[in-house]
Amino acid sequence: MSRLTKVAFQTRLWFTLTVLILVGALIVRIIVLVYMAISHVVIASIPITGDNKFGALPPLLLNNIGYTSNQTIFSLATSTGNLPNMPTVADVYKINSQPTSLLALVSAEKLAIQFGFSGNYKQISQNRYSWSNTSQTFVYNIANGDFSIINNAPLNQIQSDENNAQNNLSLTDAGSKVAGMAILQQFNLTGYDTQNPVVTDLYYSGNSNISFQSSSSPPTNAIMISLNRSLPYLLKSSTVKYSSNQIQLIGDDLFTPNIYVIVDSDNASIGSGIIAMSYVNTNVDTTQFSTYNIKTASVAWQDIQSGNGSLVYLSLENTNPFVSIPNEAIAKFTVQNIYLAYFNGIKSNGYLEPVYVFSGTALLSNGNVAQFAFLDSAIYN
Repeated sequence: MSRLTKVAFQTRLWFTLTVLILVGALIVRIIVLVYMAISHVVIASIPITGDNKFGALPPLLLNNIGYTSNQTIFSLATSTGNLPNMPTVADVYKINSQPTSLLALVSAEKLAIQFGFSGNYKQISQNRYSWSNTSQTFVYNIANGDFSIINNAPLNQIQSDENNAQNNLSLTDAGSKVAGMAILQQFNLTGYDTQNPVVTDLYYSGNSNISFQSSSSPPTNAIMISLNRSLPYLLKSSTVKYSSNQIQLIGDDLFTPNIYVIVDSDNASIGSGIIAMSYVNTNVDTTQFSTYNIKTASVAWQDIQSGNGSLVYLSLENTNPFVSIPNEAIAKFTVQNIYLAYFNGIKSNGYLEPVYVFSGTALLSNGNVAQFAFLDSAIYN
């Protein structure tokens, strides 16, 4: 009887130990799962911080055209009705400058001659020089290689076919596109999408006085060839999520790309037929970058409303998309799109850095409707 009791006791003991081990293992498992869940949330909520290797960045040189109004209303009309979630950090790239020397000026003179400009140059700033003829001006920046060809008569009568139903001209002329690309391809286009140029059909309305050195009469039809470029917004980490791995490079306004040429569709070559041109030399090495904390969309939105952002584009709907209308009285800005872009304007601060873009429609005090774009630096300065 006592032996049976002893066997029963040992059985009960082993059973109890087994239960304790199983319960203990279960408790440990639960603790591990809880710890993993908590640590995942905590780690995910810890923001990645910038290294700020470039130090405090110089202010962005944005082209603020300004507007007037006593009580402008700002409203949000995005697809979600809310401000978007943005990453907390982004990379900033250093723009490499070329040595400013007499050799750079000699190179500029040679390029001016190549474009049909001759004669004495005029120094218009520390690094910018210009050459002019009766119809156009060629401007070159010896510090970074930027240049532009500007019509002395502003492009005040140029129209885009998409905005003018009464114009049925079809200017998708393959020869004009090839000629325009041949002009652009003589320059450094590293990083630009040369396989998919954006081609815009243009025409001139009214009695335009737009001309160029090769013709005594203005062209009636034109074609604009422009190139786009995007850069990685964050090279270091894959833990920050954004709608795209790369964000687009933009210039002084949203309509004008960094690199474009407008040519006479019947007479396009580097020596003639160029109506206007812009080349912003984005000489950037993506291996040389620094990560910076960036503003939330909410902070940028407050900047825009408080006057700290820059209105860079304002153009009436269905009119000349090349010309902004500054200092207009605005009754209401309706923001429809908010996104990040890299800014590289004609007046560079030496860095390629992200900006917030707010675009949409503006109601003017006189009842007209215009397209607009605000830019706001995404970097805390």
